[in-house]
Amino acid sequence: LFEWRGNGELWSRLFAEFVSGLDAPSHYYRPFTFLSYGLNLTLSGTHPVPWHLINLVGHLAAGAAVYRITSVLQVGASSRVGPAFATALFLLLGTNVEAVAWISGRYDVFATAFSLWAAVFYLESRAGFDRRELGALLCGLLALASKESGAVLPGLIACLAWIKHGESPAAVRWQSIARDVAPWVLLIAGYFALRLAIFGSMLSVYPDANPLLRIADGSWMTLPRTALPWLS
Repeated sequence: LFEWRGNGELWSRLFAEFVSGLDAPSHYYRPFTFLSYGLNLTLSGTHPVPWHLINLVGHLAAGAAVYRITSVLQVGASSRVGPAFATALFLLLGTNVEAVAWISGRYDVFATAFSLWAAVFYLESRAGFDRRELGALLCGLLALASKESGAVLPGLIACLAWIKHGESPAAVRWQSIARDVAPWVLLIAGYFALRLAIFGSMLSVYPDANPLLRIADGSWMTLPRTALPWLS
């Protein structure tokens, strides 16, 4: 960033990240978060407080989304105690606190916040492609442009669709789920197509990693086995 600013090409290089990779040879695609770093550098220089403040605001925004989601999903109750408790757990007892504490962890903060707000807007949408659903898809785009972990969104939306349409007859329920998930399948297909065009691989983030090969040869099975002692 400092070199780009010194050469007078900060913004052109930042916007170029939307159609290119970051930090070669790793296959990172995180242009939106990187754009926020450029804004920090331009507006506040190297003063650390504004840089940390953006991380904190992102985390608080994610907590607000947790509150909204749990308020919508709680069954047979209108109390604010449950959502407030869930939000407090999320905000104060995270398992990945360095994402908020470290400026370099902003990728995770943004991807999490945008994914959760995508879930909020999806749950609050009432008709196909209304403003809420369009807002959800926009948040999904921003999550995918923040970090690769945003790729879990179609699965998250599918789970929420199963709950959202739970009172419908079986046939109607499955049709509604398929309709709701379809835009997210198209979104993630476009994302993977972009990664393929940029990196030559849809799933590989690190140059020495090949997820499809690991699935095919069964080497991923070592992960569950190594987790068993920890679980015990």
